[in-house]
Amino acid sequence: MRLFIAVQTPFKERLRSLQNKLEGAKFKLVSKFHITLKFLGNITINQKSKLVNSLKHVRYDSFQITLTQIGTFPKKGKPRVIWLGVQSRDIYSLQQKIEAACKFLNLKKQRPFHPHITLARVKNITDSKMLKNSLNIKFDPIKYTVEDFQLIKSRLSQKGAIYNTLKRFQSKTL
Repeated sequence: MRLFIAVQTPFKERLRSLQNKLEGAKFKLVSKFHITLKFLGNITINQKSKLVNSLKHVRYDSFQITLTQIGTFPKKGKPRVIWLGVQSRDIYSLQQKIEAACKFLNLKKQRPFHPHITLARVKNITDSKMLKNSLNIKFDPIKYTVEDFQLIKSRLSQKGAIYNTLKRFQSKTL
């Protein structure tokens, strides 16, 4: 089964309103918003059971995050992903604890952790100036408290990824 670990976001309507302001490209808009803490890929049922047990031991306090700026991957050249950046020192700490809990899986090294929420995948740029203006959209920072993270099963389909939460892991301050 294809799994990842993430923090869900509670304010879908605000994120959809930001998506509606994006112009200058043909986009595949994301409908399920989350911050990926660790992508695991295909995991066996036995590995999943061990992983759940390992993640139960991750201890952390609930913490605030702030969503403040729009950016792209890659930063230079033609963007393929438009994202909303996450500011929080605590999310890095949580991600490192999750990384340590997953070490037994011996997964391939991933890119450095860059906390973000994907807003859209760029299919084709139609107007680079308009797209650049879209990336400078001003909005009030979005703040919320992270109280849990989730182990999520992802199944790819023709209509996009289908996500099912397998397990929630609460902060110790709840």
